[in-house]
Amino acid sequence: MWAFIVDNMSFGFSRGDSGEVKTFNKSLWELALIDAAAGGVATVVADCMMHPVDTVKARLQAQRETRYTGMIDCFRKVVQREGARRGLYAGKRIPGARK
Repeated sequence: MWAFIVDNMSFGFSRGDSGEVKTFNKSLWELALIDAAAGGVATVVADCMMHPVDTVKARLQAQRETRYTGMIDCFRKVVQREGARRGLYAGKRIPGARK
């Protein structure tokens, strides 16, 4: 069992019966900043991984005649025809860069 310990702005974790406490000598603001930065990086990585999948899904849903037989076929044909950057990441920009 893990327990979270807060004592005089030092944060630590204690694991059950051993009583051993691992202490972090960081302020609450430093920990919040680290968490926010980690969350931002995780969001960017997840978005970069999922955007091609969403692009392929949209192409499969929008096709009127059967051009693609499935997701892998669609990935392959899009990359061959348009390239990975232009074909799979079309419409992907940093939100702050739009005007």
